[in-house]
Amino acid sequence: MNPIFIICFMLIHCILLPVNSLIYIIHPKCKIGKLMSLPCVKFISHFASYLSFIGMLIASSLRFAKEEKQLERFSHKYSNYFSNYTEYVENIDYVHQVDFSDFYIRSYKPSDLDLLITIWVIGQTWHEIKKLFQLGIYEYLYSPINIVNSLLNVLYIISYGLKYHTMILVASKLKQIETSKFWLDLGNLNETDLESQKNIYETFYWLNSDRFYWKSFDPINLSEGFFAIGNVIAFARLCYFLPISQQLGPLEITLGKMINDIFKFICIFIIVFTSFLFSLNNLYLYYNTEIRKKVEVSAPYNHEEEAENPFLTKAELGFGS
Repeated sequence: MNPIFIICFMLIHCILLPVNSLIYIIHPKCKIGKLMSLPCVKFISHFASYLSFIGMLIASSLRFAKEEKQLERFSHKYSNYFSNYTEYVENIDYVHQVDFSDFYIRSYKPSDLDLLITIWVIGQTWHEIKKLFQLGIYEYLYSPINIVNSLLNVLYIISYGLKYHTMILVASKLKQIETSKFWLDLGNLNETDLESQKNIYETFYWLNSDRFYWKSFDPINLSEGFFAIGNVIAFARLCYFLPISQQLGPLEITLGKMINDIFKFICIFIIVFTSFLFSLNNLYLYYNTEIRKKVEVSAPYNHEEEAENPFLTKAELGFGS
């Protein structure tokens, strides 16, 4: 078959993949549905879908800095309440107290990329669930790629679950500070009412986008940690598609069969390296500062500095100089 025709078919299919997928879901027995059922077309569809997912991950990472610049400042968005907030910050008698005079408000709306990635993850999760029911738990777990897919889905579900949870919290806190009751409670706050202090502190904590004031286990920090781990696995999963390449496929298969030999070589290298490590430690143990202090009455050089050339000293001793 003409290679140009194959390339054109693949490009057209990748462009029309969302439409073809919907047609396949609605009417799998039609011509397009039967075409989508062909093994080669299935592979192209999965590969194109996964490449688009990788592209969305890259775009999401690159877009993060731009999203941070679009945050709204509290003093600008709520200028009519800012004087009340300033009075609250300047009061140092509270146990639970914020120490930022102004701040940018956290994002409380998911971006279009977040929604697209979420839809893809939901679809991939549903695909894995169907495969699990079709194959059974034992046969499903027998394949390493299935385990990797499940782990990938779990990581992204946790990541975006934490992210959306934080967005919901921020949106609820914004609605809370827009009520007159909140500012009335803030004005009537006293030093003994620790519960009210804590509630108000948590309100401003969830609104502040400055990570310097965040807790270590803030949901966004955890979300980005899981997202980063998921990205590593997602990019590593591209190796699953390498065997289709005439150049990279044999190389990957050969490397996979060499893994055991590589580990054996590493073990031998570690043994040799460890032997040299202990030998050098015995040779140069004396030149440790703490040991020299215990054996030298008058030091020929400053104890705070290492010997100028301990290698030369040992060489002189070895040759009888």
